[in-house]
Amino acid sequence: MTRELQLREFGLTPQLVSLCTQRTEMDVFDFRCSDPIWYSNGATVVGDLAFMWSCCDSMVACRKIGHEADFIEFDIEEPDQIKIISMSEQGLLFNLFVYLIEDQDWDNEECVLKMLRKAASVVGFCHLEDALAFQEVNGNAINFHELLNVRTNQFSKQSGTWDGLTDAW
Repeated sequence: MTRELQLREFGLTPQLVSLCTQRTEMDVFDFRCSDPIWYSNGATVVGDLAFMWSCCDSMVACRKIGHEADFIEFDIEEPDQIKIISMSEQGLLFNLFVYLIEDQDWDNEECVLKMLRKAASVVGFCHLEDALAFQEVNGNAINFHELLNVRTNQFSKQSGTWDGLTDAW
């Protein structure tokens, strides 16, 4: 069974499957969403985990918990140290796009914004403007990671919208 089929059967949306399998044909995702570097016996799905992508030594996976799911991150050297990124796809994408925004060379702002908007459209991310504003306000904050964690977990699983507290950052 192909990696794409395994991810679909696990329940990931077509947009996330495209991102996980590098089928977006957008270079902006190459570094942050590389092929997973660590599999259990070469499998994409192992038990309640679907390995989505990696960045350096960090692995991103979808974890099923009963009828629910969350998106987690862990270091391949310390796989027991799990960080919950988000309980929703839009929260996961918000987290990813904040880092993609940080990665960009902003010498030509118009081109960067055009590319980020296209990337957001390709993967179904609906909150690019919020991610841009978050990165601008909090990008240099000492507690950046804590602020990002709070923000990504404010997305509703059902609607992909904010669960209130929109001025928390």
